[in-house]
Amino acid sequence: EQLAVLLLALGRVREAMTVCRKALPYADRTSSPGLIVTYGRLLVQAGRLAEAKNVLGRVRACDREGHDGGPGCRTTEAETELGLIALNEKKPHEAAKHLIAASKVQRCCHSITSGLPLNLARKLLVMGDTDTVIAYCRTASSEFSPGQKETKDLLNRALATRGRPVGK
Repeated sequence: EQLAVLLLALGRVREAMTVCRKALPYADRTSSPGLIVTYGRLLVQAGRLAEAKNVLGRVRACDREGHDGGPGCRTTEAETELGLIALNEKKPHEAAKHLIAASKVQRCCHSITSGLPLNLARKLLVMGDTDTVIAYCRTASSEFSPGQKETKDLLNRALATRGRPVGK
């Protein structure tokens, strides 16, 4: 996974994909969800969305990064990527389901310090899906990183958009 990420950072996408393809058969057995997410992202960049969806859909089953050995931040990353793909395919309802699924994970060292990703939530808010964004932000704030300013700001924007009073 680290080699693939390094190659990707160097702009050597084909080589990164080759590394991922060779290591992928071992990823499920060795609980390497990060490799699967990396490969899924590479497939998205290559425009191979059907393959990317298939690959990213495997992450939850092997992600054991949560505090109790269940799905953690890698599942959140995969669900977020799947939601972005759904938006790209003009399927906002599917994207919303992936956003909520991204928060249905166990806390891990990454999610309690960095919080949950907000890029998909921001895009859904722009599209008018305030209810999903509010639910996601409330879960992120209460269960993952309560002090994350970006999450609170997005929640307040969603509440204001919905016509509710903005809380402090």
